[in-house]
Amino acid sequence: MRKIFFGLLILFVAGVSVSGRAQAQSPFKTFSPNQMPADPPVLQLPQGTAADVKASEVEAVSAQESAGLVVHVLRVIGIDDGKSQYNIAVDALRRTPKGDTVEEHTDITEIYYIVSGNGTFETGGTIENQKEDPPNVRVGPGFGGKALHNGVSREVGPGDIVVIPPNTPHLFTAIKTDKLVYITLRIDPHRVLAMPAVDAAQANAGAAAAAAQSRQTP
Repeated sequence: MRKIFFGLLILFVAGVSVSGRAQAQSPFKTFSPNQMPADPPVLQLPQGTAADVKASEVEAVSAQESAGLVVHVLRVIGIDDGKSQYNIAVDALRRTPKGDTVEEHTDITEIYYIVSGNGTFETGGTIENQKEDPPNVRVGPGFGGKALHNGVSREVGPGDIVVIPPNTPHLFTAIKTDKLVYITLRIDPHRVLAMPAVDAAQANAGAAAAAAQSRQTP
C-alpha cells in the first residue's frame, strides 16, 4: 500500500513539473474567469508623409496679371487611415472683378480660406438652366450655370472661411477689390481629383525653388 501511495505521489509531482514547464514556454497568457485581460495592443499603421505648401506658391498665383480666374492645383494628397482612402487637394485661386459662373460639385466638399481681397459669395439655391459640366480633374463631376436663385449671400474678406458641402451651388457675385486671393481645400472621398499636368509641373518647379532657397539659408 505504501509503495502504491509513493508511486502516485511521484507521478503527481512529475505531472506538475511537466505542466509548469509547458506553461512557462507558452506564448499565450491565460486568465481566470474573474480576471479581465489587458487592453489589446493598438495597431500602428505605417506613417504617412507630411505635405508642405509654401506661402511663396500662393503669392505666385496672386501676382499673376491675367483677368478673370486663375487656378493652380498645388497638391493632391492621397490619405489612407487604415479604414478608408481619400484625397485632399490644395488649390490657390485668384479672381478679378470679371463675372463668375455658378458651380456645383457632386463628389467633393470645399473649404475656402480668403487670403486677401473682399467680395460677395453666394451659396445654395437653384441653378438657372443647369447643365452638366464636362469632366474636370480639378473639381470632379458637377453642374454649372449662369445664374443662381434664392441663394444665401455673405461678404467675405481676409481670414474668412466658407465650407461648401457636395451638391451646393456657389459663386462670387461680386469682387470688390482689384483681386481676391483664396486657398481651397477639397475633401475628395471618392478620389475623383487628380493633379493636372500643367499644375504638376508648376508645383515641381516651386518645390525645387523652395528646396534651393532652404539650402542657401544658413
